[in-house]
Amino acid sequence: MTGKDNDNVPHMYNGLKMEGHYIILHKRNDHVIGFASGKNLITSAGENLVAELLDPEAAGVSPDYIAFGDGSAAALKADTQLQSELAGTRTEFTTPSVRTTNSLQLNFAFTGAGSIVIYEMGIFNDSVAGTMISRFLIQQLSVELNDEIDINWTLTISGVD
Repeated sequence: MTGKDNDNVPHMYNGLKMEGHYIILHKRNDHVIGFASGKNLITSAGENLVAELLDPEAAGVSPDYIAFGDGSAAALKADTQLQSELAGTRTEFTTPSVRTTNSLQLNFAFTGAGSIVIYEMGIFNDSVAGTMISRFLIQQLSVELNDEIDINWTLTISGVD
C-alpha cells in the first residue's frame, strides 16, 4: 500500500457538530407569563471541554451549573464568562440531567428571591468560575420575587458527513 491518493475511491469524511437549544418558561402565581426558545452558542471552551471529556487522562468536569447575567453584548465563541454575571445566581441544576444517545438535557428551576433583570444565561462546570460551555442572550426577562423560571437546555452532538 502506498501513500498515494486514488481519486477513483470514494472518500469518507466524518465530523462532529455540537449545538444547543433552550426552552424557557416564566411563571408568576402558577401562570405562564413568558416563553422563549432557540439555539444558543457553544463556546470554544465548551468544545474543548467535550474533547477533554473524551480523554481518559484529562480531568474534565461536565456542566451542571447555570448563571444569569444582565450583559447584552453579542455571544461570541471566544466567551469564557458571561458579560455581567448577576451575583448569587450561579446555581446547580436542580433535577438530574437526562442523557440520550447523542444529547444531554439539563433541566433547571429557578425561583426569584427578589427583582432582577436577565439578558444572558450560561452553563458552566463549576460553582464559582469553571468553563462556560454555552451562552445565549434573551429578550429582557424581568423576574420578581417568587417568579419561577423553568429552563430545559439540551446539548446535542451529531455527525456531519
